[in-house]
Amino acid sequence: MVLKDSVILITGGTGSFGSRVARHLLKENPSQVRIFSRDEKKQWEMQRLFPYFRYLVGDVRDAGRINQAMEGVDFVFHAAALKQVPSCEQFPFEAVKTNVIGSQNACEAARANGVKTFVALSTDKSVKAVNAMGMSKALMEKIVCSQNQFAGGTTFCCVRYGNVMGSRGSVIPLFKQQISEGVPLTITVPEMTRFLMTLDESVELVLRALTGAQGGEVFVRKAPASNVQQLADAMRLLFSPRKEEHPIEITGIRPGEKVHEILVNEYEMQRATEESNYFVIHPEYRVPQIERSRPLGAEFTSANTKQLSSVEEVVLKIDEMTDSEAYAWGVQAGWGRWYLVKDRILVECCGGLQSHWSLSRVPWPIESFWAGACDGSDALGRLILWFWGGSRGGTQVSAVLALLSSMWFGAGGGGHWRAGSLCRV
Repeated sequence: MVLKDSVILITGGTGSFGSRVARHLLKENPSQVRIFSRDEKKQWEMQRLFPYFRYLVGDVRDAGRINQAMEGVDFVFHAAALKQVPSCEQFPFEAVKTNVIGSQNACEAARANGVKTFVALSTDKSVKAVNAMGMSKALMEKIVCSQNQFAGGTTFCCVRYGNVMGSRGSVIPLFKQQISEGVPLTITVPEMTRFLMTLDESVELVLRALTGAQGGEVFVRKAPASNVQQLADAMRLLFSPRKEEHPIEITGIRPGEKVHEILVNEYEMQRATEESNYFVIHPEYRVPQIERSRPLGAEFTSANTKQLSSVEEVVLKIDEMTDSEAYAWGVQAGWGRWYLVKDRILVECCGGLQSHWSLSRVPWPIESFWAGACDGSDALGRLILWFWGGSRGGTQVSAVLALLSSMWFGAGGGGHWRAGSLCRV
């Protein structure tokens, strides 16, 4: 693989995508993975679990700092961005400073430092944008994809995808938080559709772009879609003890939201090549001789892609989500915290609290495990449970929680495990 023995920089590397792609990259044996972000707290949390990365505090808005971070770098994954539609609507120039100016800074730094390939992450909201976040990401795409018109040895390209299930700010962690708090699930309008993609699929898209880009392309991963009503129904069926009786509240469309999202518009479709799982949108300055696979005026949208037409299908898609996506809560509900990563669960708990919550499944079967000793006299006990497993399965976690509880008491402590709060790493 091209990444072996290379130096890789991930801007916005402590976000959902950045932390996931970093784990994938380790399989390719790079020389170094650099995590660049402005959030020192998230860096500290990530460093505890992945101490072998190099962590750089900085902001893409600072041209000098991002240039320094790219010294000696071979490949860049540019994930740093303001992504929340409501905050970008309220503070649009902040979106411009990070998503537009910051991206220009990153491109200039990549060119100056002789980076081999630069892959930038975009969103379906950049297509026929109706909000500030989407407009700023559309400009980001134009900036990145224009770079190969100029002299230099760096290959620039973008990837574009829809809703990544379980990523920070997406609806699934919100639904989980609402279920844990016992409040109604809030949806905009039942018929609103959204693409559904796992974090692992988004990583596959980036690696496809890295190995296939000639310069200036936008790579798009095909994805199924669901309406938000079915997604809410699936979430309460999977995670709420009240199942179908868990209430749903319709709030109406928020400012800057579309009913259906678009991944490839009718103009781009005329210069796109189609693969089984991808579209490749070629730059206007280098359109290959291609035979259109779709009729004039066709688009690829969340309304005309494959629809997950039943709650059962949505449940199966959610079940494809791996550990930190499907089973890591985005809120810390109080006294204890669980951190789920690929091969271990880190549990923090306090004595004297009642354990009353359990998961219905884990993303891999428990074949064997090792548990570290837990000192019950500590105000904050910590236990690390290691799993070695094969493919994902439906192992019941209640037995594991019971085992943890017995070990906690067996260690001489007077408290209970509280398992009501999982948080993403």
